[in-house]
Amino acid sequence: MASRIKNKRTTLERIEKSLSNKYFADVNIFSRIYEKEPRGDIKLYHAIGSLIPEIIGKPNLKNLEFEEVEVGESYGPTWSIHLFKLEVLIPTSFNGREVHLCWQSDAECLLFNEDLQPLQAFSGSPDHQHRCEFVLSRDWQEGANKKLVFYVEMQCCDMFGAGKGGMIEPPDEDRVYQLKMVEVLAFQRDVFNIFRDLELLYEYAKFYGDDDADDKGYQALYTANHMLNLVSSGDLARSQLIADEFFAEGNGRKTHMIHAVGHCHIDSAWLWNYDVTKRKCARSWISTLTLMDEYTHFNFACSQAQQFDWVKENYPDIFKKIKHYVEEGRFIPVGGSWVEMDGNIPSGESFIRQFLYGQKFFQEEFGLRCREFWLPDTFGYSAQIPQILQHVGISRFLTQKLSWSLVNKFPHHNFIWEGIDGSAVLVHFPPVDTYEANCKVSEAIKTVRNLKDKGRVKESMMLYGYGDGGGGPTRQMIERLHRLKDVDGIPRMKSSTPDKFFSALEEREESLCRWRGELYLELHNGTYTSQASMKELNRRSELALYNTEFLVVVALQTCAIDKQSALNFSNRLEQAWKDVLLNQFHDVLPGSCIRRAIDDAEILFEKSLTVCTEISEWCLQALKKKENASFAVFNPLQWDRIYSFVDKNIAIPGCSITYGYPEGAVDIISEKSTSEQIMSEIANAQFKGKKSLNCFVLSTLNKLAEANFNILSVQLSEDTKHDVHSVQFVAGMIHKKAMRDAIYRKLYAKLARFLHDQRATAICAGREVVHVALKSYEKALWGKWNFESQLEQRYQEQQQLSNMEFMCYLFEENLISRRHMMKILGELSERFHVSQLAIELACKIFMLLGNVLDDQNQASKTRIKTRFPSSISKVLESLETVISTQAVEKRIEFMVLDILEMKANSWVPRRGRKGTHLAVKLSPKDQTIEAPTVETRDTPTGVKVYQEGEDFVLQNKYISARIDKFGRVINLQVRNSSSDFNFTKSCLPMNQFVIFDDVPLYWDAWDCMDYHLETRKPVNVTGADIKEVVISKSSRRSACLTWSVIWNKDTIQQCKIEQDIILTDNNDYIEFSSRVDWRENRKFLKVEFPTCLNTEEAIYEIQFGQLRRPTLVNTSWDWARFEVCGHKWAALSEPGRGIAVLNDSKYGWSGRDGTLSLSLLRSPKSPDNVCDMREHKFRYAVKPFINFFENSGVVQSAKEFNSPLVVANEDTPLSFRSALKSQQWFFIETDQEVVTVVLEAVKLAEKSRKRSEDAPYVILRLYEAHGTRAFARIATTLPFETYEVCNGLEDSIDKPIELHEDGNERYFEIPFAPFEIRSFLLH
Repeated sequence: MASRIKNKRTTLERIEKSLSNKYFADVNIFSRIYEKEPRGDIKLYHAIGSLIPEIIGKPNLKNLEFEEVEVGESYGPTWSIHLFKLEVLIPTSFNGREVHLCWQSDAECLLFNEDLQPLQAFSGSPDHQHRCEFVLSRDWQEGANKKLVFYVEMQCCDMFGAGKGGMIEPPDEDRVYQLKMVEVLAFQRDVFNIFRDLELLYEYAKFYGDDDADDKGYQALYTANHMLNLVSSGDLARSQLIADEFFAEGNGRKTHMIHAVGHCHIDSAWLWNYDVTKRKCARSWISTLTLMDEYTHFNFACSQAQQFDWVKENYPDIFKKIKHYVEEGRFIPVGGSWVEMDGNIPSGESFIRQFLYGQKFFQEEFGLRCREFWLPDTFGYSAQIPQILQHVGISRFLTQKLSWSLVNKFPHHNFIWEGIDGSAVLVHFPPVDTYEANCKVSEAIKTVRNLKDKGRVKESMMLYGYGDGGGGPTRQMIERLHRLKDVDGIPRMKSSTPDKFFSALEEREESLCRWRGELYLELHNGTYTSQASMKELNRRSELALYNTEFLVVVALQTCAIDKQSALNFSNRLEQAWKDVLLNQFHDVLPGSCIRRAIDDAEILFEKSLTVCTEISEWCLQALKKKENASFAVFNPLQWDRIYSFVDKNIAIPGCSITYGYPEGAVDIISEKSTSEQIMSEIANAQFKGKKSLNCFVLSTLNKLAEANFNILSVQLSEDTKHDVHSVQFVAGMIHKKAMRDAIYRKLYAKLARFLHDQRATAICAGREVVHVALKSYEKALWGKWNFESQLEQRYQEQQQLSNMEFMCYLFEENLISRRHMMKILGELSERFHVSQLAIELACKIFMLLGNVLDDQNQASKTRIKTRFPSSISKVLESLETVISTQAVEKRIEFMVLDILEMKANSWVPRRGRKGTHLAVKLSPKDQTIEAPTVETRDTPTGVKVYQEGEDFVLQNKYISARIDKFGRVINLQVRNSSSDFNFTKSCLPMNQFVIFDDVPLYWDAWDCMDYHLETRKPVNVTGADIKEVVISKSSRRSACLTWSVIWNKDTIQQCKIEQDIILTDNNDYIEFSSRVDWRENRKFLKVEFPTCLNTEEAIYEIQFGQLRRPTLVNTSWDWARFEVCGHKWAALSEPGRGIAVLNDSKYGWSGRDGTLSLSLLRSPKSPDNVCDMREHKFRYAVKPFINFFENSGVVQSAKEFNSPLVVANEDTPLSFRSALKSQQWFFIETDQEVVTVVLEAVKLAEKSRKRSEDAPYVILRLYEAHGTRAFARIATTLPFETYEVCNGLEDSIDKPIELHEDGNERYFEIPFAPFEIRSFLLH
């Protein structure tokens, strides 16, 4: 009988204590679930030693020796694997009873039967995730004593790793794990059912308080108290009957419906590494499959194709059972991605590949594709995800992580999410705000009370099952779900599937609100910066994979490699992609995992990069061999770029390879061609088409055709009718027409052959001027190479040799290399205006020099004088006279100041400021040197660097910057603009390093809190331990300033920044190359770029586009985004001007009040206590522009900054007789003035890998980068005939369409909407 006087608190606590496994656990309900007697007889054996952790799957019993052990012993260390053998004798007294094998330890375990078939997992820690029982039989009927044999594999870690002192602390690598219980016991299901119902009633009573409108809570309280009294009296049947009556009171039809779906979130790595996860998957999923055998209504959703693949490879028996339940529709693959990746940092192409390879796996293994994207635990979601999902055929999305936001509560649980292009997907956030519910009363009630869309929807989803470290649903959860399916006062619950829920939600889609832009998580924003190596290797790997796939396509389509080789390469590249995609998991790439996981990820990244390097080199060598070239330069980007060598610039066309032939272009001319035929052919040549320029030859022709000084005079043989004027005329003609056709290379080669055949002797026409500047003799003669004491001694010993001969002597003595000789030649050619032909012939001398000096038995001096023709000897003497003058011996060095400025595609001289320079005139008759005179003339506008006071000025034709002695930019201007606008903010210099305290509330590697901004401390300022700026390099092509700073000196936290500030002649940005020795403790290093720009938005690159975010803090939504994610660039822009910051490996940004900040390094101590404690190298750049942002070229500059040209045989000697040829494969033009449609992928299509006998299919993927509409012409010179529009999974959307023809090009034209992603299948 119930007491007439009841106190709610005491009654609640009475119920609670009756269920406790800690309080009164020897006499309460919990203690009666298992009978104390009878017990089975168990012998326990342990395999001597530990197993190899890297060997995953079915244990190998061969050569194992077992020894008998006792319960209570401990095993370790952390991560080790131990194998136990159990011999179980079940007595006849168990007949008719439900029999359980109970195992309890602190570690994770997997149970196998005698045949080593996996049966179920045991988990012991944390306490609330215990899974300690395995059902041997629901009704044991074996009769006589039965002996069973089992094996248990124990891994020494718990469900959340092995944190020392706390869950997210670094692992305790020496922990041991105690085996606490091994028993065979009789399970009392009637007691368990009462225990289950009391648990639900307790929650019901606790959740419905005194303030609720009805008395449901008191009804539950009374029922539970009455049940306890009946249990105490021994009347379990009546107690159960009372519970049944309570739970039979159902709801109305309009009550909210909860679709409950079993779930097991397994982090592919987090507080453990990948190998541990492989075992976690097996343990979790075999437990789930065992429950499916027992509960026919139980459904389970599971994501991440990578984890399925691991189980398939290591546990084929489990995978076979999974396939069975997938066919039944109960084990449900979801997500469609390779892993549950980070939602901000991966590139757009990486997102596409997640779905390409994920859906491919699900299609091949299970015959299905996932319809919903599943990403419940990622730290924010890019604004481009909706379009990416649409592009891969997915229209549904589930997550719940935004419930973690600290500042603002997201206003919806069900809504339409629009991306930056307007693409939309249907989104559901489970209102219970977790992906590991337990099917409790409190969770069911919270689902409705917390729902933000009341009235708009009447159904929600609940994901139940232990997660993060795996585990999944338990028997208790499934029992609770079944009990709560229709109970008065609680939402209805049913076992369902994601498809059933989303199908129901789609019926109410029109009533839902819309959200446009990113889903920003107001937490975990430190993950954009933590573990710098992950960010760097990820960026490098993504770019390397793009380059390599591109090269494979080109090599195949040009028949440089066969299709089988291409397929082999594609298979290797797919695995490389999968390794990269795995590393993009949402705790690895963000840097919120332990050191072991980081080490594994670094190995996989390096493996992928190695694969890319090997395949790229193979393809380049094959292409080079096919063209009989000696070197090759590959430009994977779609626009022309500059490649510098020997102080020269070459324009490399977009999507092309430029081949080089260093032995001279003359080799391509027929020996039978006469001089007259060659000259006639040159004069009558026709130029057609529009090709990219051969930079070297065009530069040479510029020099031949230039009118501001006498270039060439040739003494021809008596039978030659041509004179110097005809030579100059033809050269000028080639120069003009070569601007439109690459055939000039061949024509100039013929011209060179003509001159060579006639053995023309170079003489000076009138006087040539050789300008003199104050430089050292060594640099004039040796380039960058300085004399050392040994060479000084050799020079004194060989005084009888001329300088030219001494160079040959050094070459013979192996003191300088052939490559260095070529560099010296480059120095000479740039510094002396001797006859152009003289330079060419001198080049030939140097190329032949190696053959002369190969014979070690012959004196170099004699051979040099006797081996060459007299005409060449005269050139040698002419050059010798120039560089051995008395003026040179006095260490006045020669320098040519009017070298033609070479600009891509328009090789014209640039105008410079007037200056005064010393000049020396060379007489053509007696080769004597006249006294220096003063001459004023235009100087070239290459890179200039000079010091003014304590500041330094860097300047090229594009920009000018003033750098103070601390390495900060105090003035930044765009040159040749209508106004001298200074982008810097008064008293706030750019390139200001700052450091912040970085102590979060809890999540160390994850979070940087808003209050860290209040602790700003400048680094490179007055009073710091700084090595001030010095000029470390100065040439016409580039200049470099160097400085460094140290802080925390002479402590274990000493840190140092060394930085080179670099400006080159062909870049419109200043590069900052940094080396940081980072040893801080919970500090945050950033670099700031304050500007005077007035703008309310900052622009950041994201996947396949850009996102504008406010720089003001008008609302809580604004100031909560104090740290945001961006990719290769971010920019501030006013109408008509702006500034961008580029980077090669960083993702954390801040844009506030006209200042852009780039986050560089953090130093959290958990879960990795040595996070980023090492030396770092990274680059960033600042690019000012006077233009609207869309026309600024920021996208191109950032691509170039991150994608260096790929060079094969870069050490091949280049000379001024080098001949170059470019082959361009793709041309992308739009109706816009700037590049707006960007090529993002060129790869072999998946269907080509399935049908190796067919002509290859190739995928092109492009996107519109600026948010404008564009009409694109996409042309190719490769042998394609048709194109098809396809999606990201390479499914054809339209029928094949024939390409149009235009000469040797085939093309198609197609429109692009703002930020649109489009994929095409070429065949």
